Amino acid sequence: MEIGDWRLQKPESIGLPTPTMSFVNHYKPTPPKPKPTAPSTEAYRFSFNQPFPGVLASPKVKLVPFEPTLHAKIFHSQYTPQTDKYIPVDYTDYGLFLQHLEDFYSLDEHLLLAVIDRTKPNDGADLEESLAGVVGLLRSAPSALSAEMGPVIILPKFQRTHISTHAIGTLLKYVLDMPEEGGIGYRRVYWICDPANAASKGAALRMGFKEEGVMRWYRQVPASKECGVEAGKGRGDGKGIHGLLLAQCWDDWEDGGRELVERQMSREL
Repeated sequence: MEIGDWRLQKPESIGLPTPTMSFVNHYKPTPPKPKPTAPSTEAYRFSFNQPFPGVLASPKVKLVPFEPTLHAKIFHSQYTPQTDKYIPVDYTDYGLFLQHLEDFYSLDEHLLLAVIDRTKPNDGADLEESLAGVVGLLRSAPSALSAEMGPVIILPKFQRTHISTHAIGTLLKYVLDMPEEGGIGYRRVYWICDPANAASKGAALRMGFKEEGVMRWYRQVPASKECGVEAGKGRGDGKGIHGLLLAQCWDDWEDGGRELVERQMSREL
């Protein structure tokens, strides 16, 4: 083998002993599941790898676990293709949305919360009127004390209101405040969005996140999506998106970040 020739070689051809035992890769792809047509109470069990009080609240929003039997149909009925533009999975199909929820809830590193508008009558008791969107955490890692904030989806009629600021601020307090303050005391919470998504980037910056860089070809997206760019031949059918990475860390939080978030929330009161 010439220097620089990194093609796969048989062991004996490069001076290695031939294995005495056969090597078998036992991986088998998981067969595709049929799309659900309605939420199943058995498929969704709340399981998150950090203590959760059941509800997080500010004067204007409540964040409660997203329960598909309560929230899925209402949320999806107000979901629009424009809302979906930069989401890297297809939420416009109700069956795919339910399937994604099942996959989401199967991992205890994820947390999905319904955002309830408390300014509606009876503290937002009528979900048809008060369900404003979803926020959550991805890849919560207690060993690293870090998590990604996402998804953050505010439904159209609640955009450009107090909802985004209060939902993001309330979740930031939960992640970065110390346990004696009602939080989980993480060191880092990060945010990833398509660099072309100016609204998402602006929301993060407004709430104290700092840009850290761009992860090229961050993930694959369905070919039907408006976002993303085509990859080279032979590298999958879906388009790809780059990921703008922003973060807020414990030292940012303690050095004025918390006060910034509280000021932003107070402006929306």
